[in-house]
Amino acid sequence: MGSSTVHKMVLIIILFFASFALSTTAYALTADTDGDGVEDTITQTATGISIYHPNTNQTSTYSLEPGAFINSTAETDGIAGEEIIVVLNDKVIVITDRTGSVVPYRIPFSRLGTTYAINTIKDTDGVPGAEVVIILVGRVMVIHPATHQISYYRIPNNATYGINSVEDTDGIAGGEIIVTLATQIMVITDRTRQIKTYTIPRNTTYGINTVADTDGVPGGEIIIALVGKLMIIQHAAQRITSYPIPDATYGINSVVDTDGDAGKEIILALVGQIRVVDDMERTVRNYSVSGVYAIQSVKYNEICYETLPFGASRSSSFFIEEAEQRRYPVSSCFSNIPLAPEPTPPAQEPTKPPAQKPTKPGHVFVGSPRPPAQKPTKPPAQKPTKPGHVFVGSPRPQAQKPTKPPAQKPTKPGHVFAR
Repeated sequence: MGSSTVHKMVLIIILFFASFALSTTAYALTADTDGDGVEDTITQTATGISIYHPNTNQTSTYSLEPGAFINSTAETDGIAGEEIIVVLNDKVIVITDRTGSVVPYRIPFSRLGTTYAINTIKDTDGVPGAEVVIILVGRVMVIHPATHQISYYRIPNNATYGINSVEDTDGIAGGEIIVTLATQIMVITDRTRQIKTYTIPRNTTYGINTVADTDGVPGGEIIIALVGKLMIIQHAAQRITSYPIPDATYGINSVVDTDGDAGKEIILALVGQIRVVDDMERTVRNYSVSGVYAIQSVKYNEICYETLPFGASRSSSFFIEEAEQRRYPVSSCFSNIPLAPEPTPPAQEPTKPPAQKPTKPGHVFVGSPRPPAQKPTKPPAQKPTKPGHVFVGSPRPQAQKPTKPPAQKPTKPGHVFAR
């Protein structure tokens, strides 16, 4: 018995048990399929699909081949009411319950295999209604239920590939299909049936972090992390901007507008440093960090991180205001309460405090204790500025005439030696 025969027998057994499972259990979900604003109940059995409409108390039925199952529901023709996307081993069926139509789209045969997978259902051509984006061996297939058309996009050399996402990268209605290969990134504009290829340096690994507007021009940029640099594809301008990060391990923490200007900033975490890439200005701002740290939150105009300096017993939190490019400590990244400055230790020598001046000689400040009657002594290292004045906190003297210290002759009248 050949290996192909064995594979066929295994497939038959799998399909038999799948059919048996469908015959004994029913699969149900809800969606508004007729566009009346009320969700309908969709039930799949071994023989087909039934849809109950509570608004009209009627049920629609659609027969299906064995092995078919519901992939999803989505609005694909630009008219109110979701279509039901059904998959079989060699076709995709779109059921429009509003009109009762059932349209099959056959998966093309390939000598490399007919395996396929629906990647997503999103608008790719700018026409109202979402398209069904399918991964085939060696090419990408796009079904347009609104126009009943199919688009194909060939992958070079039948290479292994993946669809990263479908996002608007040029500022025009309809998302682009972003395809990743070993040394290339392909951007498929289904609206114009065009493909743009961007080369990735050889002998390196890369990963698309996200697609977001970083330059303030309509359309998202493709943000790519590579070894030794950050790479940004600006598909609207069809160019690449790179930011070198030599000899450093880094990670992309987030992509958020932190300075209030058009375009989001890219927040990078490096050893001993937080780096903010401002792609609109083509500049980089660095904030040094000591010890081990973690970025706790990134919002508009704020980056908050917690750090544990080497040798420290407790962590500290700091808040970065990107618009002003200033940093200050806070009690916590979650409360964002600025810490009070460190208290100033009291001076060793008492000084005359501002805004508290005795009105006449011999007067003391409010709140000072009244001492018992006794002869005052001159405190060490405290020289009164005028006879009769005393320092804050010194005992109140009895009225007396100041005397000239013995054995100290001033050089000029009124001057005395420093004691």
